[in-house]
Amino acid sequence: MNILLTSEQVQRIQQQLDTGRYASAAEVIDEALKLLETNKNQPRRGKKMLAVFEKTGFMGSLPDSDPHLSSDYKAIVRTEMGLPRDSR
Repeated sequence: MNILLTSEQVQRIQQQLDTGRYASAAEVIDEALKLLETNKNQPRRGKKMLAVFEKTGFMGSLPDSDPHLSSDYKAIVRTEMGLPRDSR
């Protein structure tokens, strides 16, 4: 597949290559496509968090009175942050 890039797009890709994080323009584009896919899934994950907040009736820090809800909340937040699951 051949694609035409604007000079601004070429410059932005080159800036990423200059950081040393990527070895090729293809790697930069692959990362950008992964981010697009992640952003596309954000609303679904946000709905999961909202459901937990609605169950607790609390929009601040989660009360410790219901350990099950607290566990659900922590698992969802860890997933949202890209952290590994809590082993506790």
